Amino acid sequence: MIAGHSLCLVMMVRNESAVIERCLDSVKPYIDRWLIADTGSDDDTCERVERALEGIKGELLHLPFTDFAHVRNQLVDASKGLADFVLWLDADETLKVSSTIDQLRVAPAFQLAVEAVGASYLQPRLVRNDAHYVFRGALAETAVGLEEAVWLDSLRICHHCDGVRWRDALRLERDGLYFEQALLEAPTDIGLLFPLADTLYSRGSWVQAMEQYRRAGDYAIESAHQWYAKYQLARAADRADHHLTRVIGAYHTAYEQDSGRVEPLVWMARRLRQEGQLQAAFDLAVAAIDLPETEPCYYFEPSLWSEGRYVEFIRIASALNYHSLAIETVEAQLHKYGQRCAFLDELSQLREDVLDQQAAHPEALPGDTSSAAGVSLHYEPAEIPAATPIGERRKLCIGMATFDDYDGVYFSIQAVRMFHPEVLDEVQFVVLDNNPTSPCAAALKSMEEDVPHYRYIPQPEAVGTVCKDYIVREANAEYVMIMDCHVFLAPGAIRRLIDYLDSRPDCNDLLQGPLVYDDLKSLSTHFKPGWSGGMYGTWDTDPRGESIDAEPFDIEMQGCGLLAFRRDAWRGFNPRFRGFGAEEGYIQEKFRQAGGRSLCVPFLRWLHRFNRPLGVPYVNDWHDRIRNYVIGWTELGLDVSSGHAHFSELLGSAHVDALFAALQEEMEGPLFDFDAIVYLPGEGQDVPALLASLGIDKVVVRPFAGNELDAAGRLQWLSSYLLQLANSPCRHCLVIQDVKQLAEVQLADAQDALCQVADGMPQVVLAGSTEGLENMVVGSAGLSDLAAALAEVAVATRQLTDMPGSMSA
Repeated sequence: MIAGHSLCLVMMVRNESAVIERCLDSVKPYIDRWLIADTGSDDDTCERVERALEGIKGELLHLPFTDFAHVRNQLVDASKGLADFVLWLDADETLKVSSTIDQLRVAPAFQLAVEAVGASYLQPRLVRNDAHYVFRGALAETAVGLEEAVWLDSLRICHHCDGVRWRDALRLERDGLYFEQALLEAPTDIGLLFPLADTLYSRGSWVQAMEQYRRAGDYAIESAHQWYAKYQLARAADRADHHLTRVIGAYHTAYEQDSGRVEPLVWMARRLRQEGQLQAAFDLAVAAIDLPETEPCYYFEPSLWSEGRYVEFIRIASALNYHSLAIETVEAQLHKYGQRCAFLDELSQLREDVLDQQAAHPEALPGDTSSAAGVSLHYEPAEIPAATPIGERRKLCIGMATFDDYDGVYFSIQAVRMFHPEVLDEVQFVVLDNNPTSPCAAALKSMEEDVPHYRYIPQPEAVGTVCKDYIVREANAEYVMIMDCHVFLAPGAIRRLIDYLDSRPDCNDLLQGPLVYDDLKSLSTHFKPGWSGGMYGTWDTDPRGESIDAEPFDIEMQGCGLLAFRRDAWRGFNPRFRGFGAEEGYIQEKFRQAGGRSLCVPFLRWLHRFNRPLGVPYVNDWHDRIRNYVIGWTELGLDVSSGHAHFSELLGSAHVDALFAALQEEMEGPLFDFDAIVYLPGEGQDVPALLASLGIDKVVVRPFAGNELDAAGRLQWLSSYLLQLANSPCRHCLVIQDVKQLAEVQLADAQDALCQVADGMPQVVLAGSTEGLENMVVGSAGLSDLAAALAEVAVATRQLTDMPGSMSA
């Protein structure tokens, strides 16, 4: 096996008659000597050893068993001088040789991949006879002194996990007890912490395993051990079915430890697919299959490195209706591996499934987010319900935005009514409906009949982060609490919040509370700064927040599922934000820069529904998220380079570099001072081409109105837009009335005109050639007057069917 070198097999056995011959048959053609210690077999193991190795010089020792390390060290001493190399095997293992070794590098030992079910470890099993090493550890023993061992790819060991110890039903219980007792004497010994964590993991004790992996990672020195601790912690959290954000955050922590590892990417993609987050899953699956293969290390999962990552990619592509891409990938894998493919049956079945789906569903293309949502609701758009009139002023407004989540809104509001009756005379509810043409709209609207002080507002265009600004503007209350539409509050929390703010009339702080998990015990008081899984911040817990009666304390950031503040103290989101993302950290820093504080208020506890078994019906894409981070952090004077590096690792540098360059060009362009840019198309105009020629096709949004408006219709449209502007987050808006006649010089003139108006006022720049209104600036005081002049009958409606199609740039 090793040209020019002799090899001695070294083993210790006891009652291994069921498996010993399989092991010896696999190694017999390659060894020159053998040395095996029997530690007290009462079956025919010894006879089977001598019969299987007949004709090869060797010795069978009979040694009393004290502990594993002690017996192995006796074998180390006894094997000296027997051969050039010794090969360590266990009875339930077999040796796989892919090629003869012509020349070995100079090293004291060689790491061989030990393949178990679904995973492989590298262990120093082929050792030079003159190496100096000892085994330590009465159980889960390890070789010390072979740290310079190098990987040898031509030999592998298959661990079948069916030896006498593995057949012992009490092994895991007994091993766990031993490690726990040993750790009392050596609490920081990773040689005990890792085996204990692995034992707990094998027992299915996920939470206890997570704690031990966390401890092992804290004391580990080698990077490979640190990565293993973080990765196995994530796997345990996933197996325990913890909520999505915690699991993805844990996987990404492992990925950040070693971005060359495919395992976290595949498992993240799989969990996101299972949760219906298909577009995010697809992005991660692409990153996984693009990752180049590297040398294996301490722990790796060969099946994921070979076909496994492609199988997950195919599943996700199929779910997104990327049929051609899925079939192409299936064929490539079958061609590459043929009958050797470990996933042959699964790939063949996937091909059949994809072909069936292709026949039933239209083809989609990567990047087409229309198929990215987890739920596909097919319905005829209904008429948008009317907004509920403004009611009487209350002490606290509880506001929430929703997109086809009637159940969430219903139970969240009814929970307040049932479990917080002491505040019902002081609160109002504001529900902002982001999809008011869906079947949920009528049900949401009907709640006004049964819920006092309930206000329904249709808002189909401002979806995502900026919805919170609309809620604040619609709130007719002194205090505001914005929450996701699937949040429950701890009993007494609302009463205490009102009393807290009543006692602090000048409070300019942002108030948030601990997130309560589904077990109703675990808490996260804040976000710990740092990038993870495409998001800045990961859930963390400060012991100061564990008591519900503890004093408020400063936090850097927190998840934005619940925010509370005085309405007059609200700082607002950048109106240029689109979609979802970048709010955590941004809004807290905005309060701080305005002189307020960001506080965790321990009594303000909230339970959030994370799981969405049917997926989400709206698009949550990377482009919007990255854009929001860049715009928001730039606004606050923060360095975006860490975000650039993070997203480059996550999504690929080429794609992210191009996106950052486009964002930089946008922010340096003449139009970035405008919060919103809309246009009124003219008849016969190729508007997309015209906008592209001006370099503003990525930032201009289309209006609701069509192309066939007469002069009166155009003026009525503009009147509606101006009226809506006064109650929107947008402060500086550009209305392009005739794209064809708009020249770059006019854009510069519009920006110059904008700069002449006092900051802080809502402003509109009208650019174009409609009725002599070109290039004029309208301040807040003139909005209503201008609107009345444009339309003889005031269009004082809040229904956005009369508005431009979007208010965000």
